[in-house]
Amino acid sequence: MSAHLPRGVALAAAASLVSLAASLLPLAAGAQPAAITEWSTYLGGANRDRITAIAQSDNREIVVVGTTLSLDFATPPSSGSRTSEDLFISGFDYDASLIPRFTPRIFGGPGIDVANAVAFASDRSVYIVGRSTSTSMTGAGALVEDFAGGTDAFLIRINPQGTPEWYMYLGGLDVDEATGVTVVGTTVYVSGWTNSSTFLGVPVPLDGSVNAFVVRIEPHASNPAAPPTIGWNLQPKFIGGPGDDRFLGITSSGGKLLLVGTTTSTTAELRAIYDSKLRNEYKGGESDAFVVAMETLGGDPLWLTYVGGNQKDEGKGIAGGLEDTVVVAGTTSSSDIVNAETPPARNAFAAWVTSEGNTRLIQVRGGDRDDEVLAVATDNSGTAYIGGRTDSTNLPWVTLGFDTVIEPESPPSPLTREGFVWMFPGWGGDGWDSFAGGDMEDEVTALAVHTATQLIVGMGTSSATGLPRPPPSPPPPPMYDSTLDGPTDGHLMAVKIVSPNRPSAGMVFDRLQADDEHQDVETTSSRTSLYANWTEFNDGAPLEKYEWAIGTPAAPTS
Repeated sequence: MSAHLPRGVALAAAASLVSLAASLLPLAAGAQPAAITEWSTYLGGANRDRITAIAQSDNREIVVVGTTLSLDFATPPSSGSRTSEDLFISGFDYDASLIPRFTPRIFGGPGIDVANAVAFASDRSVYIVGRSTSTSMTGAGALVEDFAGGTDAFLIRINPQGTPEWYMYLGGLDVDEATGVTVVGTTVYVSGWTNSSTFLGVPVPLDGSVNAFVVRIEPHASNPAAPPTIGWNLQPKFIGGPGDDRFLGITSSGGKLLLVGTTTSTTAELRAIYDSKLRNEYKGGESDAFVVAMETLGGDPLWLTYVGGNQKDEGKGIAGGLEDTVVVAGTTSSSDIVNAETPPARNAFAAWVTSEGNTRLIQVRGGDRDDEVLAVATDNSGTAYIGGRTDSTNLPWVTLGFDTVIEPESPPSPLTREGFVWMFPGWGGDGWDSFAGGDMEDEVTALAVHTATQLIVGMGTSSATGLPRPPPSPPPPPMYDSTLDGPTDGHLMAVKIVSPNRPSAGMVFDRLQADDEHQDVETTSSRTSLYANWTEFNDGAPLEKYEWAIGTPAAPTS
């Protein structure tokens, strides 16, 4: 049995052989929230705009990329009507008090240009990747690798002063998309997927319908503005089998590239290619999430592991964790991805994967309807933050979030589409949930966190009212845009994390008399009650309640 008890309250003990324990729990409903909005702003023009990715530098400067159809948002690359999407870049400081060097700028051509990911380098240069059907992009610097056809992946470099220097296409004659980018030293790694038979002029050696790829790009160390070199002997690396294999995120840790994606290639189909590098078996169902580790210098795969269950599982993002782990985030329809009861419909999952490819922890969370993951970030305490969109109205820990309610849509919609942010503690436990939205459709599309005290949330929204707002005092700086300008806008928020620290355990003492505070009884056969007190519990903020548990061994001796 268990009960919430203050210090020094007697515990009833009907059994003769008794043990006592205590554990730290989240605050009950009605307590102070675990996250509070610090500042927020719309980002867009008179047409459709959406944030797709954000990154934060070591000095906490924020860069935001997305897609736009608005002529009046930033400086358009050409005049006239915009009939297809272009990509934009903008920037903020962590406290939004100054506008940094990334003033709003638009890149694009006559086709569709979409930014999927962005990364800072150590010299504060920025790299953007995505997909494009344009044969050239106005305003993106010098073209150093030509458009190949169909839809190509691309990479854009912006120097530390905020000036675009060069861009390159990566692809073949069919559809190619870059979905992730990471920088190791001065070397850039781009990941994604292709269904072209040749890629960068190299035949794709795998026979799958869609194959995952990684490209190593080497800017010139002495002159990064010069055209870069394609590494690994001018060849990309391909991962996959006869199924559909797509990388959707990349990070680096301990001299390795860590990549996540979705695959339909089973163990039997991959064994002939990767053999001993496979860490486990395909889990079944329509697809699995999969994680791949590769060497940075040689590009050789080190291991491949599946994450999933008996239905459809998708790996959507990856971020570095503590103790040589990475956090993989995705969406699952499986009922057996963890050994616990899972909510119905689609849910979010977070999996902690070790440097050797073993899954150490999986957490699943969801409501009564579909929940889809679009973004993941981790802080320096190992905590994972996952964002996306949800049709659910009953998230389990939403009373602790920065947005605790869903505003009714007008006119009413048959389905709710709200953004969400979920916090998963890296040490286990429940964490907290938050809605992120207003009176219309919203989605959380990007997250960034540099320290354990502030989370940056990027969104696409059609809500004119109801979005989370900071306290009215002090007033926001003039740079804030508080108005929805088009059918959809990007929206950026900074969320203060109130209690980011890992709980530290204290001690519980059980005793026969009220004044014997540190007696710590091991067994008793003559008493029907015990006294207890606790010391030194701490979670970084004042707690009002703890949960105490008292029980007996499975087979008491007397």
